[in-house]
Amino acid sequence: MWTKATNRTTSNVVLKLTLLSVCANTPLMAQQGKQRWEAEDLIATAKIINSGDLLVIRAPEPERIPFSGGRAISFVPRGKSSSLELRLPVETAGVYNVIIRGVRGPSCGNYDLYVNGEDRGQALLYSAKTIHTNLDSSTVNGIRFKKAYFEKGENTARFEFLQAQGRGGNLVLDSLELIPANRQPPQYKFDTFDPEIPAAEKLGPNLVKDPGFEEFSPQDRFTRQHEDIKGWRFNSAVPKRTECIVRDASLAHTGEKALLLHPDPLEDNAVVYQQVLTQSGHRYRVSFYARGKGAIIIMFYQTAPAKAEDTTRGYNTFPASENWQRYSFVFSPSASGKIQQTGFALYAADPDSTVYFDDVAVRKIID
Repeated sequence: MWTKATNRTTSNVVLKLTLLSVCANTPLMAQQGKQRWEAEDLIATAKIINSGDLLVIRAPEPERIPFSGGRAISFVPRGKSSSLELRLPVETAGVYNVIIRGVRGPSCGNYDLYVNGEDRGQALLYSAKTIHTNLDSSTVNGIRFKKAYFEKGENTARFEFLQAQGRGGNLVLDSLELIPANRQPPQYKFDTFDPEIPAAEKLGPNLVKDPGFEEFSPQDRFTRQHEDIKGWRFNSAVPKRTECIVRDASLAHTGEKALLLHPDPLEDNAVVYQQVLTQSGHRYRVSFYARGKGAIIIMFYQTAPAKAEDTTRGYNTFPASENWQRYSFVFSPSASGKIQQTGFALYAADPDSTVYFDDVAVRKIID
């Protein structure tokens, strides 16, 4: 549990910001059950865009890659924007989780998925347990893209290769599955918070990297210009990372920049998070500034070591304010000393959820 402990074991904690939204004009669920297609059964109507090679392959002997049905398809792009388009006959219209399985190839590749022409996120496919290696698969349950809306009848799923160079990014596809995304509006019970930090409270240095979202790492990966906020990571539900960077100083609480989180219309949340170092047996003061619409949730959870002794997730839920509001509270890592990551999650329940964040801090309380 996330309570005050007596032992003092060093651990890493992840600070995670999540934003949850349910849009008024978005279907809440796809009725009926899931649909699944063997990739080789879709090859008859498959379409190659901007050149590439498409083959049906059999599971190698000895069977290092267990293809369902014993076969899969392999798409070899010729360069950036080479695409494989598959046609999916969907029985029931609605929002679905899109999962591809058996994705393996001799080289890695970065692909965008477009459903009926709409971008539904990227996936990096890498060499693991291929005919060239004997490594264990790390994605045996498939790779999930963003949720997508499918019409009843024929739909298109297009995988677009993103790398600038030519060959070297095979897409080996065993099957494609659509799982209904049952989405219900969230209900929250708000917790109390400290709008001000007690003047007599002695605090250590801020453990958060880039607490004001001022520092960036410009990148030009696969010829796609984007920036990453130093020390922070995003989940795939964020529409575009560049849209999260607020460069207008008048919109920031302090400094020149701030963070703006709003989820993709079909996704449940938008997340930004990082690791901080904590110790069991100590108390920590968490504080941040936020404004906007929705419900802000601070989430604490362990992600390392792999075998977690304490799987409890701690939540603090606060209402967002129209104007900048300081939120502050105290937490303590697990008494087991094994908590290593803390999720600092912000959920916004309004249909047009939009929340700005700035000046995030996690400081040890010096007793």
